Parts: sequence; structure tokens; C-alpha cells
Amino acid sequence: MARSGAGIPEDEVHLVTHGNAMRAFELRSFDLLGRERCTVEAQRAQAANVDVRPVSGKGGTPPSRSNEPVTMGDAFNQLAAALQG
Repeated sequence: MARSGAGIPEDEVHLVTHGNAMRAFELRSFDLLGRERCTVEAQRAQAANVDVRPVSGKGGTPPSRSNEPVTMGDAFNQLAAALQG
């Protein structure tokens, strides 16, 4: 990105990388935490004690063994089943 972004104003780069998404979803992370606390490095450091390893048997449908792509219908059906109980 650094090479392809050479000469582009920083505010425009921010719009392309995250600014538009933050505005569209009304995210106020920078306002609440400060920009320096919203980096991947800072977030990982703050969550160093969080175990993010997958846990077997904690809900959801087991992964399919097929090589077929997941469709929106598949996702909808899985969500509907999870919400029903």
C-alpha cells in the first residue's frame, strides 16, 4: 500500500482504508479510545490474556467436509437453527 499510495494525501488514504467504513457504521473508536489505542498491535497487547483458540463443542454446526462454497442460504439456515435453540 505504501508504494501505491505514494503522493496521495493521508486523509484520502484513510477514507480508502477505514474512514468510509467507520462513518457508514457510525464507529467512534478513535473518539472514545484515541487513534493510538486502535491499532492491531495495541488491541492484541490489551487482549493478551484472552484465549482465542477454537473450542470444540461450543455450538454451531460442525464444518462441512465438502469443497463446495458456503452460500447465503447455508449461513441463514445455520443462524436460524442457532437462534431456535
